[in-house]
Amino acid sequence: MENIEYKDGNNPKIASEVEEYELQFYKDKQFFMVFDNWVSFVKGVEKAIRTSDDYTDYVAHLKEMGLTRCQVLGNVDSNMSEKGHKVSVEMHHGPILTLFDYVSVVIGHMLKHDMKITSPRVANLVMDEHWAGNVQTVMLSSSVHQAVDSGKLFISLKQAHGNLNGFIQKYADGFTQNQKEKINKYIELCEKHRSTDNGIFDLKETMHDWSRRRYI
Repeated sequence: MENIEYKDGNNPKIASEVEEYELQFYKDKQFFMVFDNWVSFVKGVEKAIRTSDDYTDYVAHLKEMGLTRCQVLGNVDSNMSEKGHKVSVEMHHGPILTLFDYVSVVIGHMLKHDMKITSPRVANLVMDEHWAGNVQTVMLSSSVHQAVDSGKLFISLKQAHGNLNGFIQKYADGFTQNQKEKINKYIELCEKHRSTDNGIFDLKETMHDWSRRRYI
């Protein structure tokens, strides 16, 4: 931008007489109505989270808790690296919600409550939910992780760590209809395959109610 002008106010903006648009500090509903803005902002927050020291510390925290084994290939343990074997066990967000989903839901919740939205604020809230144990993750070896990301492998809820119920209850009004249906369908798949998951099926009726209620 050339000839930059800084505008004060409740939502500071950067403007230029040679540009047709302004850059606003806090993102609002109008900003997120543009789909490309939504996607690029969420991906930017994702990147900020994954590259943060807090995220690295959280993954290390899970491994210190003993979550070092691949939840699909149980004989693959990241501790094997200490014995000279090259083994990578990574944290995967899921099996239901991706990190993109978690960021999107938090943004949706913030919009509902007219909260001031910036990338650092959203990233901090999402990481707070990680540390609170409300983000469901699965430890996977690198090859299994690739298979899961490509949709070639189904992970049941019982293989995950984290209290998804807690996140759902706290950010219920931030979910889109598609995300609610995504949760319902995944629960049905797990029921079909007779999986158990530490009580998440207790919310089954609530999930199905979402398909009949509108939050947005």
